[in-house]
Amino acid sequence: RAAARAIRRAKARLCPRWLWELIFMTTLKVLIQQQYAGKAEAIADPKRIDDDVMRLQSTALRAVANAIIITDRGSTIMWANPAFSTLTGYTLAEVVGKKTGDILKSGKHERAVYEHLWTTILSGRLWHGTLVNRRKDGSLFPEEITITPVLDTKGEITHFIAVIQDLTQRQKTEESR
Repeated sequence: RAAARAIRRAKARLCPRWLWELIFMTTLKVLIQQQYAGKAEAIADPKRIDDDVMRLQSTALRAVANAIIITDRGSTIMWANPAFSTLTGYTLAEVVGKKTGDILKSGKHERAVYEHLWTTILSGRLWHGTLVNRRKDGSLFPEEITITPVLDTKGEITHFIAVIQDLTQRQKTEESR
């Protein structure tokens, strides 16, 4: 209940959608642990909690409205959620194994934008910004993107997670004013 109230308060403060989705994801484990708190089966089989958390996280990642992609350190796509397919027109099978820049790069940004992005994420810091990318059909779309480095147990970057919000409607609304 406390986690649900925290999520409602965050949303009420007009928290960006990507941030409240991140808050939601991080509270899943707490909620599952609370569900099993004090129960003998949880103590006897802690793997059960991890399995439930993994199932819920997987379901949440597939269900969120924002596009999410997971890449390796070299920007090769390993996974994308259905919202990514809806936004870009690419199926998961079409993008796995491809570099993000090879399929999405629009050519609308200076090299310095990408250099700053890569310098930031390779230093282990989160990068948040607005880009224009390209869909499968060649059309361009504005996006708000947050790229988070994923670290292994040694503190080395192994993957990146990108959460993407389509800004097309927002841009059309602002232009019509």
